[in-house]
Amino acid sequence: MAPPKLDISGWFECLCDQPITDYGHQAYGHDGCYALIWPERRQGNLADMTTRLVQIGKCARMAPAQPGQAIQTSDWLCGVLSQKRDQFIRQIQALGGHWQISFIFKTPVLREPTANATIRERHSYLQNLRRSLETANAPLKPFLSDIKSSIVAVTAPQQSGLGRAKRHILVERAQLNRVLDRWVEQFQRDAKASVVGPLPPFAFAKAVIA
Repeated sequence: MAPPKLDISGWFECLCDQPITDYGHQAYGHDGCYALIWPERRQGNLADMTTRLVQIGKCARMAPAQPGQAIQTSDWLCGVLSQKRDQFIRQIQALGGHWQISFIFKTPVLREPTANATIRERHSYLQNLRRSLETANAPLKPFLSDIKSSIVAVTAPQQSGLGRAKRHILVERAQLNRVLDRWVEQFQRDAKASVVGPLPPFAFAKAVIA
């Protein structure tokens, strides 16, 4: 029987003063680069992991792993940390100390093409989807323009489900309160959109382990 897999939560360039195990994680490292893992297979869900990473991110520079990444043994993980240390460090330096804020907004509900749809029907659907995303995202544009100086990176609007779309921004820790305060002032009362976060920057993290 294969050993249980270990779910990876994130990467650290160094450990914070408070022991990582206080947050229900364990850390394995090589030459100052650490991987944060669940002590057992799937200790909770993504929401639990996100909450813990937010807590840890308040006292250490870290970058989250892609949700669902897992390895077989801690020895194998230490080997990967040795081989890909520079890639991990670059991602930590790019994302460490940053938070993700996600915007969820309503879009028209479009009927997806059937399996027998023609090329023209599929093309028409994609055009309508693009237009609906642009229209639904329009109210966000003035807000994003207003906080432009606080944004490190931003994703394009993406369909998130029937009648819903999402967009993510990356902000520095020091700018987080300013961004959220401006949201409350300008947009909070609009029932067509909502904000989620702060979150670890999952939307901006790249998978280093396939």
